[in-house]
Amino acid sequence: MLNAGIAPGSTVDIGPDGFDRVISSSLIGHHVLTVRLTEAGLIAARASIVIAGSEAARGDVPMFTLLDVDAFATDYFGGNLGAAIEAQMRLTPPAVYKSGDQYATAKMLVAWWAAELSRREPSAETFNAVSPGSTPDTNALKRAPWVMRNVMVPFFKIMPGMSHSVADGAGRYLEVAGRDDVSGQFFASPARKMTGDLTRMDQPHITDRRLQRAGWNATVKVSGVDLPTSVPLPATKARPASATPAVMLEAA
Repeated sequence: MLNAGIAPGSTVDIGPDGFDRVISSSLIGHHVLTVRLTEAGLIAARASIVIAGSEAARGDVPMFTLLDVDAFATDYFGGNLGAAIEAQMRLTPPAVYKSGDQYATAKMLVAWWAAELSRREPSAETFNAVSPGSTPDTNALKRAPWVMRNVMVPFFKIMPGMSHSVADGAGRYLEVAGRDDVSGQFFASPARKMTGDLTRMDQPHITDRRLQRAGWNATVKVSGVDLPTSVPLPATKARPASATPAVMLEAA
């Protein structure tokens, strides 16, 4: 379960690696870890890898606007999608920082990463992005802007359908981790919902293979880490039905 991540603060926070911390914690660190484990042959042949997504990546959540990568690339980078994504990762001009928008874009990149990884790794493994839904009873929002922490979150907790328990959110991860028939997908709540039945997302901006590939290439470039061309995976027995991975939640 790849679940590290932080909610964005009011001002940009660039880490020593030169990346916005929202991007590095949600995606770059997970990418490096997964590749290094693959290189070492430590990912089981029947592994089910789940990375934390967000409802915001759907593009229909108020206060969260996704980066239009095509438009950004056309306007400033001669149509180079990878260069546009890299600029947003590093927040180099003309990229700009808006807390909610950067978080939504980071989680969109997460969905693309899972999809592209599923095509680059052995079919015996599964890689999916899963939103835990709105789970405000975690510590993930401690860096969020004051309005989000003190106005929006209390509102979510009293409005029916706007949030659910940590246990419900964890159950979503386990639901997808227990499946071996899907890979490269992004699962979240239904459109314009923050909770509800776990649904496979099929919006054009999520399923566009050009964008998925460009996101992967940008991640490889900024991290300096790519999958090896061929790594033998250890032979393992099927995971017992009772075996479930431990999970920790971040906010939706």
